[in-house]
Amino acid sequence: LAGLFHDMDSSGKTESPEMVRERSVSSIKEICATTEEDSNNLVITSGGTLAILLNSLTKEEKDGCVMLHGDCAVLVENNMAFDKIARYRSYES
Repeated sequence: LAGLFHDMDSSGKTESPEMVRERSVSSIKEICATTEEDSNNLVITSGGTLAILLNSLTKEEKDGCVMLHGDCAVLVENNMAFDKIARYRSYES
């Protein structure tokens, strides 16, 4: 959806998926680099950004995966490599 909104925005004020990916991955890496080893970090963001992060960091999710409000993903970082260990849905469909 991020790409659709970006393409439809004639004002040029929305971010493209690539811009969201670059900004989000940079922020996650900065958080990991500035926190103590073996610490836990809670990062809260929108479902769209979370989907982009999962795709970018773990390479496990396909482009366009949907994360809904209330969904949660647990990632483990080791030397800037990320593994998804869990995904929680806010509801069961």
